[in-house]
Amino acid sequence: MDKSKFKISEPTDEEIEKTIQKIKDQDGVVLSKDDAIQYTKLYEEMKQWFMMENNLETPDSIAGETSDAVQESIKTSYGLEIKEDLAQDIVDKSLGEVISRGKERIGKELKGIVANYKR
Repeated sequence: MDKSKFKISEPTDEEIEKTIQKIKDQDGVVLSKDDAIQYTKLYEEMKQWFMMENNLETPDSIAGETSDAVQESIKTSYGLEIKEDLAQDIVDKSLGEVISRGKERIGKELKGIVANYKR
């Protein structure tokens, strides 16, 4: 079952072979083609999470637009006006938590794939 939060395309045969070789060199195990496909896709998703995390630091990131939406939503829903810095903190912490959980899940899955071969 694909748990990815991103649209990840199927890896090419070359990418699959590179993954098999990388894990063989790194961990001394040879992944099956199915596991190599899963590993490659998970690794690509991890790269997407890191790219998203890095982009949060840029001035034109989605966090800025989202903080405006948070301010408006709180005003509409609760009749409260919050300052921009609080809205930004809410967005940064929320997105940071989502990214952190995504990276943690993938890390465990990647380790689990390799661990299955070391038993």
